[in-house]
Amino acid sequence: MRGLQQLPSVRRHGQQTRRDWQVLNSLALQGPLTRPALSRLLRPFWEPGARTLDEVAGVLITHGLLAAGADTLTLTGAGRRTHAEVASLVEAGRARLMRGLTDDDYLRTVTVLDRMTANLTPGAHEQPDPGADQAGIHPPGSGRRAAPVPRPSRPGAGATNHRTAP
Repeated sequence: MRGLQQLPSVRRHGQQTRRDWQVLNSLALQGPLTRPALSRLLRPFWEPGARTLDEVAGVLITHGLLAAGADTLTLTGAGRRTHAEVASLVEAGRARLMRGLTDDDYLRTVTVLDRMTANLTPGAHEQPDPGADQAGIHPPGSGRRAAPVPRPSRPGAGATNHRTAP
């Protein structure tokens, strides 16, 4: 199955990049977006110093996965097909990752990791933000990202699924 790792630019970097996926996925879910709108949408998830939106978009345009209008990026037919193929790989990986876990287990883990990261981030609050609830939702301006909401990857994914000890 063809995926992003087969793009020459990704092979050159020696890795499959999340940024390529995030651009394709955002445009697949949102439809055509202006570069500033897409940049705002992705900013919380893109650390400084890595590839820029213009660099990622340029590679995806070169490979025929995106089309660029005046300032709007749109998936091409090939982009939609590649997104669908990679999305199936992402879903399969998510299903493996979540095997034996509930959505609550996932959310609790992501919330704890988010707090640990904030503890190591210079300038982060010494004490947990009093406005943060147990689901990892943080008020605007707190400098912390909300934990992603897990998507059930299979029927009954939200149901408790206990493993038995060997």
